[in-house]
Amino acid sequence: VFILIKHLPYLLDSNSKCPNCGSSKRVNGENAAEEYCTKCGYCFTKSDDDIPFGFRPEKDDYGLGSRIGKGKDWKKIAPRSRFLPDSNTYNHLKIKNLVEKYAAKIKHNKTIENETLELINKTRKIHKGKNADTFVVACLYIVYRRQGIPSTPASITAKTNIKIKKFADYYKKICYLLEINPIPDKAVKNIAQIASKVGLPEIIVQKAIRIISKIPDSETGSSPTGIAAAMLSLVSNGTKYPITRRQLAQAAGMNPQTIGNSEKRLKDAFKRKKVQA
Repeated sequence: VFILIKHLPYLLDSNSKCPNCGSSKRVNGENAAEEYCTKCGYCFTKSDDDIPFGFRPEKDDYGLGSRIGKGKDWKKIAPRSRFLPDSNTYNHLKIKNLVEKYAAKIKHNKTIENETLELINKTRKIHKGKNADTFVVACLYIVYRRQGIPSTPASITAKTNIKIKKFADYYKKICYLLEINPIPDKAVKNIAQIASKVGLPEIIVQKAIRIISKIPDSETGSSPTGIAAAMLSLVSNGTKYPITRRQLAQAAGMNPQTIGNSEKRLKDAFKRKKVQA
């Protein structure tokens, strides 16, 4: 925006002549509300330096469109913005921030974030505005399962502090609404992840994958993470890479007894399928 110089107010001291008519006569003094030329009526503007800051117009400049004392939660979402958004914009950015927050805690990449936001947009009507964190975590869990990324309700809870019971309810509602059935988690997908946490070498990982691939999922039970940990326990036993159930349990986020039960289930499956561990 260009402003012509002639429209700008003149900042003149008391000895300056009137820029309009050249007269040096003006009304001023402590009792005068403003200074003006007695000949032509031109009004002089005081310099900002002569006006205490508390009386200057800019002291109340909070930004065009801003609202003082309102929208404090908005600053947590967009701290650099000077504008209070409408409710739709606020909710959208709040959800986006939550997706980034929880995706970073579990397994973070841009594809996961984008797919989660798409899923949220499709299922927004079952989210009533409350429990936004729970809703976001449920959507993230579905995306991980669809991508084949090893994850369990227990591992999600451990990393996000959202209880299984809470996000499982949203999980079921989303699957029902979209008529989807995420690819079930498999033990073979969890082996490498657990092995890396306890420091087992690739030779153990490949042997465990080769053996577990010979056994149908229907023979190994409903705990793929427990089966993966149990498989690593059996394969590493008797080698120069021994590992304890307690170490595997910590890596898998479960109970050592659960791994022990999974080992028994695997041994029974080995006998039925005539598989040598």
